[in-house]
Amino acid sequence: MFVPIMCVPWPQRPIEKGQPFPMEYVNWHKDLLKYFSNKKDYQFIWKGVLLANQRFDLAQRIIDDMAYENIEYHRNKLTDWFGKVKKIIFDTPSTAFFESIFSEIPSLALYRPNDQILRENAYTEFGKSLKPYSNIDEGLLLVDEFINDNASQKIYIPKLIQSENSAADIILNNK
Repeated sequence: MFVPIMCVPWPQRPIEKGQPFPMEYVNWHKDLLKYFSNKKDYQFIWKGVLLANQRFDLAQRIIDDMAYENIEYHRNKLTDWFGKVKKIIFDTPSTAFFESIFSEIPSLALYRPNDQILRENAYTEFGKSLKPYSNIDEGLLLVDEFINDNASQKIYIPKLIQSENSAADIILNNK
């Protein structure tokens, strides 16, 4: 399953370093769809989301127009797919990425170091499930590696450290 976080451009979208110009992501999504369509031994789900001011999703249009037989477009909630998909790919770390980690589904979130600043411990805490890429070709190589890596899927499930103390204990003891 692929979960796009960056959607097609919309007029009131703020320009900020954390969100590169959407056209770059449109090109990324087009190339990713083409890559998926050529992986005939796999079935892909493109997780679609329509924003309030969006009349159509370009990915859905491409899937339909190109008649990609091994890519399905769905708008179901991400959690509806837990237990049904083997792996999930995200084009940037997000809340959905964290949900997939807690569901223990092998997950890969890509990020662009020149455009996105992550907190310092993210690089070590999320291990192989968080990878940088600088261009579309690099991103496609990382996706290919993730999809084809069947022997070590567990390396794409971060081991989150759980505290012995509850959140309430921590808050009460720090006052």
